[in-house]
Amino acid sequence: MNMIVPNYTPEDLQKLPLRAIVALSARCARRVEHRALVPDDQFLKGAVEDYEKLLRLDLGSYRQAGKPFDPSPDGPLGPLEPEDLAPKPSR
Repeated sequence: MNMIVPNYTPEDLQKLPLRAIVALSARCARRVEHRALVPDDQFLKGAVEDYEKLLRLDLGSYRQAGKPFDPSPDGPLGPLEPEDLAPKPSR
């Protein structure tokens, strides 16, 4: 199994404001909490996509809190998992 290994450095993360770093960290943790295993390719791909989306949002710079944004599935980062995109069955 070939695993995606992002090579982000502290300097890469410093392109994001603190609020965005916290959001990225929380989303990464949320993706693996139910697995409690070494991150897989799906996790790493999602983390890379989130990082790139956060950069494009231009929320501010490192050492600042940055502009607020909605970290929920309805916000600019979207749902955590692909299955979260599917419509929920009605009761």
